[in-house]
Amino acid sequence: DIWNKTWYPKAADHENTKKTWYIVDATDKILGRLASTIAIHIRGKNLATYTPSVDMGAYVIV
Repeated sequence: DIWNKTWYPKAADHENTKKTWYIVDATDKILGRLASTIAIHIRGKNLATYTPSVDMGAYVIV
């Protein structure tokens, strides 16, 4: 569309993307801050292409 230049991501845009793995050492970490940081990575909110309706998150091992 010539009038609408805003990009709206779709589920098909993220179907074949590889999810990254994170290994977190929780030794001597504050539980609440660690949990919120891990939740951001699991949901994928750290990505520039974040979309709430698409599973874009990563795998996290604590």
